[in-house]
Amino acid sequence: MRLFEKIIIGFAIFILICLFGVVLYGMYIYRYEGKRPSDQPDTEWISEDGSIEIYVDENLHATGSMNIKGTEIPFIFSGEIRGEIIDIYAIEAKGREGLYPEERYETWRGNFKRKDKFTVTVEKTTYFEVGEKITFYRVDDEED
Repeated sequence: MRLFEKIIIGFAIFILICLFGVVLYGMYIYRYEGKRPSDQPDTEWISEDGSIEIYVDENLHATGSMNIKGTEIPFIFSGEIRGEIIDIYAIEAKGREGLYPEERYETWRGNFKRKDKFTVTVEKTTYFEVGEKITFYRVDDEED
């Protein structure tokens, strides 16, 4: 009977650890809920230096433009549903984002701790430097 009790206790501890892990994962994936630009319809965002602008429409589709060395480059701002990764695509890629690698300009990792500000770290790039940090501020009048 001793062995059976040890097996039951071990199994119960295993189940508790698994449940704890599931709860922690659930908290982790929802930590940015409502704070990413793509969660906030009809908002405008601008980078700290003013060279990048993003607009999120009422359908939560985000587009923008960046001014690189005097050239205006329009883009699609596409992020994971609940994640940190943001991909910047050529505006011509609308409706087929991710199909043609040459249409992806940038890959950024976002930090969305506040509803009115976020910072990205450049991971893959055409126009910036890997590791560069870019901070964006919400500039519309809406108060949440």
